Amino acid sequence: MKLIQLQILKNTIDSQLELFSKPKSFKEYYEDETYGRTGNQEVYFECFTLRNQLLDYALVCKNWFQYVSINYFNAHYLAYNSRNNQYLSKIKESIFSLFQVANIKELFFFDTDYHKSIGTALEHIRKLTSLERINLHTVNYELATEINRTFPHLKLQLVLIDYIMEDFSFSNLDSIEFVHMDINDLAREIIYDGPGFELDFSIFDRWRVNSMFLEYDEACGGGVYHISYSKLFQIQTLRYLTIDKVDHVNASELVDSINDHLVRLKISVLFSGFSLEEEDNVSYVDDEESKEYCNMCDNMYNHKTEIISTHRLSHWVDFCSKLATNKTLEKLSLSNYCKAHVIKSQDVTQISYLLSQSLTSNNTLKSLAISCYVLDEAFFQSLSQYKSINSLKLYDLTQLHLQFLCAALKTNNTIQYLNISSYADPHQKEAFAEFLTSLDDNNTLSEIKVAILFEEHQLEDFIPENLRSNHHVVYKEFLQYRQLYVRRDVKNKQ
Repeated sequence: MKLIQLQILKNTIDSQLELFSKPKSFKEYYEDETYGRTGNQEVYFECFTLRNQLLDYALVCKNWFQYVSINYFNAHYLAYNSRNNQYLSKIKESIFSLFQVANIKELFFFDTDYHKSIGTALEHIRKLTSLERINLHTVNYELATEINRTFPHLKLQLVLIDYIMEDFSFSNLDSIEFVHMDINDLAREIIYDGPGFELDFSIFDRWRVNSMFLEYDEACGGGVYHISYSKLFQIQTLRYLTIDKVDHVNASELVDSINDHLVRLKISVLFSGFSLEEEDNVSYVDDEESKEYCNMCDNMYNHKTEIISTHRLSHWVDFCSKLATNKTLEKLSLSNYCKAHVIKSQDVTQISYLLSQSLTSNNTLKSLAISCYVLDEAFFQSLSQYKSINSLKLYDLTQLHLQFLCAALKTNNTIQYLNISSYADPHQKEAFAEFLTSLDDNNTLSEIKVAILFEEHQLEDFIPENLRSNHHVVYKEFLQYRQLYVRRDVKNKQ
């Protein structure tokens, strides 16, 4: 009878597995994230809060209480509150607590203070006698190395915030499963010597970094121009890399980003640099707002010559040639760094053609995000030839490119996920309704993400009545913008 009851309980909870599933380890979280940067503390806090709903099952009887405690409360969330100098969510040593010290196998530890006594944290960890893994999110690098030294048997997955100035190192490398670094405004930590300056990336190599978000100069307050990233691409342990759009990667270094270890890459490219020549006057786009600031030229350093030397079409040829045969990169994002300058039409044609040819040959890349500034109609006409790509995100999407996309998707059977949230137009509702109508014969595209300019109560006007039966809309509102996730019921269409 007891076994039957427990099986009923297991089946009941498993039917809601999406709600009560085990929290992802940091490694799993950053592998799944599109480009590896969200407020993951909030994600984990919400996950553990939802598990409190299991209390109703646990209170049925003693056997159910023990089953829920052992199987669903074996991971613990711990956060340090620097305001009152206390750790939150400490385990209560009571037989009436679902969190039992002896059951905890995985700890999610969010520490937000540089100066908190490390001994207090170590003492708390020491009480968890069945602990197997710690997921540590911290600004305190010394805490990470001390945990590794004190508990060599524990697996450690790290999210480290800010640049390391001290020369810390691990004493037990074999127990380090994953390292992500989230580095903001790196320029404030170093002395910039002008164009040609090279940052020492060896510290990331010593820490065997697997994933990184790197923001070089958040506010450009020091007149910081740009650094080389070639040596960063050479770190063999690095799998997932996002270089924030406040800086760009030289075209001459793009070929280094296509290697045998990077799986996900998100960077900005100075595409207008391909059209820059020494004797040319700089041509601006016909947009007054874009003229207010130019990332390429409004800087204390005169670096036009350097841009020309590091942005030749031959560099793009080399990049595309290497991408065509690459066997590791699965997700690639190339946004346009400077939107104030004109990219010559002949350069757009060549850039688009070379990229299209490489994607036709590539069998590994699954997700592509690319600026429409360097795409022509031929790129979209060849969309079905990019056999491995099932997810497409388009930056800088215009009405013209949306028309190209509509035509291409009518016969496309590879793209399943589409992000067109960069398209914002006063006639957006009419354009999107027409866009959905054009997909009537498409049996593959299952989800579309779009930013919207109108209120939630206007959603009924967004999708035509004749299409509502097989389109499910999820509305999400953020601080500065609104988004829709439109899920198409393609199974019913087949």
